[in-house]
Amino acid sequence: MRVAVLGFGWAGVLAAGFLLERFPGAEVVAFDRLRRLGGLLSSAEINGFTFDVGGSHVIFSNDKAILAEIVALLGGETLEHQRKAYVRLGDLFVPYPFENGLYVLPPEERAELIGDLVEALMKIPPGWRPKHLLDWIETTFGNGIARRYLIPYNEKIWKRPLDQISADWVYIPGRLPVPDVKMLIKTAAGIPTVGYAEQSRFYYPRRGGIQRQYQAALEKIEDRVAVRAGEAVKEVSRRGGRLAVNGVEVDLAVAAMPLPDLVAAFSDAPEEVVKAAERLDYNQVVVVGVALDKPAPDQHWIYVPDRRIVFHRYAWLSNYSPANAPPGRSALVAEITLPRGVEPDLERLKAEAVEGLLELGVAQERDVLHVEAWLHRYGYPLYTLDHAQNRDVVLRWLRELGVVAVGRWGQWHYW
Repeated sequence: MRVAVLGFGWAGVLAAGFLLERFPGAEVVAFDRLRRLGGLLSSAEINGFTFDVGGSHVIFSNDKAILAEIVALLGGETLEHQRKAYVRLGDLFVPYPFENGLYVLPPEERAELIGDLVEALMKIPPGWRPKHLLDWIETTFGNGIARRYLIPYNEKIWKRPLDQISADWVYIPGRLPVPDVKMLIKTAAGIPTVGYAEQSRFYYPRRGGIQRQYQAALEKIEDRVAVRAGEAVKEVSRRGGRLAVNGVEVDLAVAAMPLPDLVAAFSDAPEEVVKAAERLDYNQVVVVGVALDKPAPDQHWIYVPDRRIVFHRYAWLSNYSPANAPPGRSALVAEITLPRGVEPDLERLKAEAVEGLLELGVAQERDVLHVEAWLHRYGYPLYTLDHAQNRDVVLRWLRELGVVAVGRWGQWHYW
């Protein structure tokens, strides 16, 4: 049996490993448009600094078996951390999740925000389902937290009015923290609490950046997979009961590539499927890496709802692993989203990212040693109001062809 894996990032390499374990005699050929493999789990070493060019990624899961398997994959070469993440609110660092970190606010402000939140929770009727993301935020968290943090932050990252974004994705298990009333009572009393417990401890590779996670999976199978790095999937056709990918006939195709690009590779895709794929929306992501001639503060990543700042999050990668920067120096990445179709000016975004860091007091101009930027055309799938309908049309058609879709982009799902 010959199998094609279309897109050889994290989802693709795991799919190939699963197939080879299930069908030891299978012939697997993998296609990826990039010569450097890794997808969003890629890292780059520049002058002794290691940057995760897909943004801040860490290893965690609420499934203990999966988490143990990934850690074991790295052969014990991981570092375990207690999360130190914050929401930047003016000059204040509020521990993440925001509703759990409100104990750091002055008592009156804390009482007002938690009062709004509890009142909102008490008003939620049984069986309620939000109309859109804005409805979910306001109904679940109340006006105070919505206006101070969740609305400006989500508008920054999604680059769309929030009443045009579906709330479906917030129900993905482990995707977003939700308020816990018992913890809120402690927070109201000024007692520190920990929310989003499955992410409160995380792992990270000791060396090589987050790409080491990808490389470890690849090394297990690379001698049994014919990898066509730098070869985008341009043509997929049906030949009898088989498929041909860029002219290579296969019995089965596993797709971990973006659905619009996959559908476009079929010359005979039905019009309904083509239009549904075109309506699948997404944001691009620009990751700006900054090498600093100063040690990092005792933090991991910071959410920035301030609309004046171009990035929505920055992360101290040198605190994920000391190998990511020379002693006494630090490696930082800042993440910026852009709507699809916008042609980014990377030099301008690099300058604006540095300006934002200076404005926030994260660094001074003399600290900046080097700045680099990486563009990912596909950064986040968007849950538009017609997302589920369009996604289902495409996936149903692919299943009929014998194409198995996996991962963030194959499933168009925010895993």
